[in-house]
Amino acid sequence: MNLPNTRLLDNEDLAYIAALILHIRKNPGTKSSRFSQNLILITIGAVSTDCFEESGKLTFSSGYDDLVEDFIDNFMELYPHYFNNNNPVFSLVVCSIIDLGL
Repeated sequence: MNLPNTRLLDNEDLAYIAALILHIRKNPGTKSSRFSQNLILITIGAVSTDCFEESGKLTFSSGYDDLVEDFIDNFMELYPHYFNNNNPVFSLVVCSIIDLGL
């Protein structure tokens, strides 16, 4: 399975993805966790925003679960510092996501 090259992402994108991963890990199996997985797929370019219906729901299937899990595992291995509570950018992004009600 080909995973996107995270070197093409800037620090803000990396922190955003790390925050989504933390949310997924803390809330497995929830609707918001599924939405966060979909956001990761869009952010890394695995799917396009054309997959959104007018209602805001994503139209692609759950066939991307393995890709998301592989990406999360690799991301956490490559960027462990984003999962450290001492990172102020990461903390800010996590707070922003929580404030948005994800």
